[in-house]
Amino acid sequence: MLTYIDGPPRFVTPAPLGPNVTRYETPVDEFIVDRVELRVGERASLPPSPGVSVLLILDGGAQLEETAADPEGGPAASSLLHTVGAGQIFMACADTLITLYANVGKTTMAFRATQKPPPAS
Repeated sequence: MLTYIDGPPRFVTPAPLGPNVTRYETPVDEFIVDRVELRVGERASLPPSPGVSVLLILDGGAQLEETAADPEGGPAASSLLHTVGAGQIFMACADTLITLYANVGKTTMAFRATQKPPPAS
């Protein structure tokens, strides 16, 4: 169930997550948002999430590689390639590494909404 907080809007300051990836830690427990911005020829990886991910491609285009993580920490079993472009939405299963390789337009911009990882113990 989502948590709603009344009051003025809260502006979330993004933090770098990796090359070409920025994370917005939302003030709620349920989800986070990642932003990917790539020039043609660049790539970015979004780490696996404990829940389903929704990726919105806003501009440009890319090859998207989804790789299922091995639950026992071994090497990934297999990966699938997809072509994605502006205006498309891609859904990825839990525990899936997503890698984008920009190949269309000046820049590729995408946002991913996904479940917030559990706190590190």
